[in-house]
Amino acid sequence: STTRLAGSDPVMMADILHSNRAAVLEHIDRLREQLDLMASLVAGDDSAALQAELARIQTQRQAFLDQYGS
Repeated sequence: STTRLAGSDPVMMADILHSNRAAVLEHIDRLREQLDLMASLVAGDDSAALQAELARIQTQRQAFLDQYGS
């Protein structure tokens, strides 16, 4: 989690992030895409599309919790 990252030794975490650079950057790009989508939906007037995205996110969250616990 980001809080664990913030609470860890900066030298160690920098080494870990650099060692996993490709995967980290891929996940950052995916997060950026999701944030851009949410910003667009919130800024727009299509409540149905926003609600559909929120429902999709809720389903994904529940699947994650079912697989990995809370």
